[in-house]
Amino acid sequence: MPVVLVIADSPARAAVAADTLRSAGIEAMAVADSANLVPDALQAVPQAVLWLADAADATLAARLAALQAACAVPVALVCASIDDEALAAALAAGLHACAIGAIGAAAPELPALLRVARARFAHEQNAQRELDAARRRLDERKLVDRAKGILMRGRAMSEDEAFGVLRSVSMQANQRVGQMSERVIEAARHADAVNR
Repeated sequence: MPVVLVIADSPARAAVAADTLRSAGIEAMAVADSANLVPDALQAVPQAVLWLADAADATLAARLAALQAACAVPVALVCASIDDEALAAALAAGLHACAIGAIGAAAPELPALLRVARARFAHEQNAQRELDAARRRLDERKLVDRAKGILMRGRAMSEDEAFGVLRSVSMQANQRVGQMSERVIEAARHADAVNR
């Protein structure tokens, strides 16, 4: 199973870059056509993608987005030229490192560029996990607030008392307060439906 999938404009350029990576101790597989990027990546299951291009064209961001949707992976790009708009679109679509200018396919910078791509990918994955956890906590907090409101109205109790009830019942049921809050909200919906 290859570790790095090398995409290039020509088979020869892809092979040279793959050989360069192999000589640096990085397992690589060369592919010559970026149009088949997603199927090739799904088949190879790489740990990173190195994309070599003379110039970044309009399809770069679309192909990167499709790749990241199919299998999230660090991507490094080496290209002779790319305009600011295309670079911004590529970064938004899942590009993690880019070398612009006269870097040959056999340049010693390729392993370092892949290290940057992997590090940025790991950083983004960690940030996404933290964001997802924060969203879950916020959603849970909203549920707790709704459940407290239901208890306060239904049992004429203070906010602290309502939270105390939720916390106590949650501990007895061995569930998080958010889970118990969902059950209270669902029970209130069911009771409203029955009352109607």
